[in-house]
Formats: sequence, structure tokens, C-alpha cells
Amino acid sequence: MNNTLLFKVNPFTKIIALIMVAVSIFFPIGMTGTIFTFVFVLSLSLYSLVPLKTFSRITKLSIVTFSMLLLSNIVVGINGTEMLFNATHFTMKLITVLLAATLITHTTTPYELTKGIRTLISPLKFVKVPINDLSLMISISISFIPIVLLDVKEISKINKVRGIELLKPLSRIKYRFKAFSPMMIQSFRRADEISNTLISRGYVAGQPKSTYIPIKWSVSDFVLLFLASIVLTLNIIFMIDQQGLIIGKILEPAFWGNLWNT
Repeated sequence: MNNTLLFKVNPFTKIIALIMVAVSIFFPIGMTGTIFTFVFVLSLSLYSLVPLKTFSRITKLSIVTFSMLLLSNIVVGINGTEMLFNATHFTMKLITVLLAATLITHTTTPYELTKGIRTLISPLKFVKVPINDLSLMISISISFIPIVLLDVKEISKINKVRGIELLKPLSRIKYRFKAFSPMMIQSFRRADEISNTLISRGYVAGQPKSTYIPIKWSVSDFVLLFLASIVLTLNIIFMIDQQGLIIGKILEPAFWGNLWNT
């Protein structure tokens, strides 16, 4: 287990910090605010030793997104520098959100993530929302993701062995659609097994549940919340100060000189 900051933070704090960063990145903060938030999230990713394979996947997705944005700008009649600026700006926002989400999944186990979501939605119990059952569904859904991805990878290998990858595009789509049915059947079978397991262990829907590992707060939690608050505050300033008057004044040496003298 890595011993960096995000591995010490409880899952509830990570989710709150992700929401703060993800919401602020889609403010009209301009390119300066976007670059600042992107650098912040990228620095946390590198510090937390996110695998290079993850970066390569996000890079491939960003290239596809950038290309689609360029085409959409051309279709609506936007050309030249403005087209590149718009595509680059939105792509950086998307990469920032994906990196932030990857940080949580990389530094948090599915069980911890479920606890964090359960704590986050706990106020909904006052409006009669079954948060325990909802958190259980989220936990099972999260645990199903790697299993389904493993099934997809195995089906892809089987298709390569059978030579399906060498067929024409339409034929490949046809065979892949046929492979989708057994994958769904297997998923329903697993869901039925989980349901039987819950029944055999005495699970009763709607009853209060307890946890043997409570969420604890530490200095690392407050450090992450402080950093996320700085990002959110600066992005609000970037949103309000579209012309850069406030930021420009803060960056002037005279401002800091007067502040020091007072």
C-alpha cells in the first residue's frame, strides 16, 4: 500500500474534494483557471503514483475527444485559432475530471468507496430514502465493473483466436453483438448468486446496518480539503475576474509590499 497523502485520506473526504474540483472546473474560469486545476490534479496523480497505463488510456480518449471537437467546430463554421482554443479548452477540462475520478478509484478500495458514498448520502435518510440498500447496490455495482471488464477481455481473446478480428467490419460487429448475450447471462447469474448469498446471511432490506471500520478523520483529510478549497476559491475568482484585474493586482509586487507593511 502506498503511503502518500491520498492513501491516508478517508473516502468521504476524497469524494467531497472530487466534487469541489469537478464542479469548479466547469465554471467559466477561462484557460488560466483550467490550466491551474489541470496542473493541480496532475500533480496529485503523479504524487500518488497512478499507473502509466491509466495515463495512456486517458490520453487515447482525449485524442478522440479533441478530434471530435475539431470536427464539430468545423461543422458549425468555427475555424482557425478559435477552433483549436475551444477544442483544447474542453479536452483539458475532460482530462482533469477523468484524472480526479481515477485518483479516487486508484487510492480507494470498493468497500471504502461505498462507505464514503453512504456517508455522503446519509442526510437523505431524513426524507425516507433507503441509504443502506442504495449503498449496497452501489457497492455491488462497483465490484461488478472489474468482473465485467475481465469477461470482455476474455471474449476479445477468444475472438482473436477464432480469427474474427480478420473479418470485415460488419462481420466483426455481428460476432461481437452475439458475444454480448452470454456476457449478460453470466452477469445475471452472478447477481442471482449474490442475492442468494445475502439471503443466507440474513440480510433484511430496510433494516439499519453497521460497519466494523468507522470513518476516521486525520490531518491528511484537512490538508486535502484545504487544497481543494484553494482550487475552488481561485476558480471562483477566475470566474468573476474574467479580465484578470484582481489576479493582476495580486501578482503586483506593490500589493505584497503594502500587505507586508500593514
